[in-house]
Amino acid sequence: MSILQDLRYKLQKRIQRLSSANFETFNSELVRVFDFFDSNSTLRGAVIELQAKFPQLDEELTTALAKRQILEGSTEAEHAAIGLNILKRILVSKSQIPYLEFVHQVSGGFDKALDRFRERYLEPFYEYIDERVDERNLVLSELVRFKHLAEWFRRAELWEKWKSAPRSGEHALAFSVYEFLYEQGVDFQIEPASASGEADMVSAQHSSTPLVADVKIFDPSSSRGSTYILRGFHQVYRYLHDYNQPIGYLVVFKGSEKQLEVATNLDNTDNVPHVQLGDKTIFLIQIDIFPHEEPASKRAIPEREVITTIDLETEVAEEK
Repeated sequence: MSILQDLRYKLQKRIQRLSSANFETFNSELVRVFDFFDSNSTLRGAVIELQAKFPQLDEELTTALAKRQILEGSTEAEHAAIGLNILKRILVSKSQIPYLEFVHQVSGGFDKALDRFRERYLEPFYEYIDERVDERNLVLSELVRFKHLAEWFRRAELWEKWKSAPRSGEHALAFSVYEFLYEQGVDFQIEPASASGEADMVSAQHSSTPLVADVKIFDPSSSRGSTYILRGFHQVYRYLHDYNQPIGYLVVFKGSEKQLEVATNLDNTDNVPHVQLGDKTIFLIQIDIFPHEEPASKRAIPEREVITTIDLETEVAEEK
């Protein structure tokens, strides 16, 4: 059994328990399901990406609930995101039977109402996540895996790619990322222009969900400091508009002792930094390939270069 098949089996077992729980045990089973999501990087990444696709949903849902309205998703992804949002609201609810406020009155008691709730919110969410795992369409979690692989095992190799050919090294690093994604089964293609080195954007243009990603090197000593990375954010943002996509990825190889910090007002407690510009979300994956002489615990506090939300908004606004 493959790792992803094993993951799907474990998830299915937990959802089955949740599907058979009655109104007295549903909440405790739901807590255990989300604990399982939080403990698995693949599932956690799928959830984070799903939330990022609909950044205004929480506010829209709060407004609808205040009017006792039920939101319906116009797509399977949006319907799944609504389900996720509702399930998370139940997790923090103080109500003894919290799901009742999310379904219209149903004859047959609490368990009948719970069946309606599961059909409306739990099943679409679970089916969406299960399909993402089955199709191996898990870009964010795979990029996080590549970060760990690079920093633990391939640091010297990637550093050599950059330093041995500074003019083309960034392009070689980008292809290391794309090669890894391809090997993991992520569905995308590299456009001819990108393959020739003219652009760093990858996209399955024949797909309804193209991959929007860019790769940059952070190395202030070679004029690739925070201003250069800021332009990378802008480039991904422009691609998101061009391809009408809600989320993109900026992979930054840190080739300097200096620290790059992106300070935003978003909650980044999930350890996957991201920025939101209007209805677009860009995930930042930093990969440290600098050959530090000392372990992290013994290094001096590094100098920092900081990109703020205002910097990002100004960069984007200047194009309009």
